[in-house]
Amino acid sequence: MTSQAQRLRAAREAHRLGNSSERDGLVAESVAELQTASTDADRAACAHSLASFYRDMDELVQCEEYARLAVDCVRHSGSVGLLGNHLMFLALLVRDTGRLSEAVQYASEALPCYVQALGPDHSEVRYIASVRENLRNRLARE
Repeated sequence: MTSQAQRLRAAREAHRLGNSSERDGLVAESVAELQTASTDADRAACAHSLASFYRDMDELVQCEEYARLAVDCVRHSGSVGLLGNHLMFLALLVRDTGRLSEAVQYASEALPCYVQALGPDHSEVRYIASVRENLRNRLARE
């Protein structure tokens, strides 16, 4: 059985080689896996893998769709640390599409997740706080 990661690596390679039918078939298999996932954590992982794939393909609309789904699924799963990761992925995605206000909101929502999961003095918490501050500063300059 091929893992989601292996399948999407093969889809990236098919895309690089210009084989869109193979790419589309592999992506369809990944979407089917998402639709049949039995837990919110599994759905979140599948959705995030698809979001990352579409990010790599520079298809940001599809990327955002799956990134939002991953956030929704992980909210239900209760994993605070993963929620922070998915929120930051979404924050950086919307930042890259020029939506700084939304990016600040997602980064602000992610920060307490990191604090809860890692503690207030962890280097990752400081990093996420600095990213949020950078986003706020960029937004203030606009």
